[in-house]
Amino acid sequence: FETEDKRYRYLVKVNQYIDAGNKRPIEQVKSVIKKMIIRQRGQNEIKFLEDSLLKAAKKEGIIISNITETKK
Repeated sequence: FETEDKRYRYLVKVNQYIDAGNKRPIEQVKSVIKKMIIRQRGQNEIKFLEDSLLKAAKKEGIIISNITETKK
């Protein structure tokens, strides 16, 4: 499914569905999909900020970590 608003284009892959004859019109689920995307963006932003703060604190010597980081 693909849709867009003034700022973004949304691409959604549907992994679950209901049986034929029980379909819900896209208008009914559009707001749910949009909320899911917004929630995921918020979680990604929080993770990015946490990582940035930790990296800056380590660089400035404010905190010291004995945990070795693994490369992704």
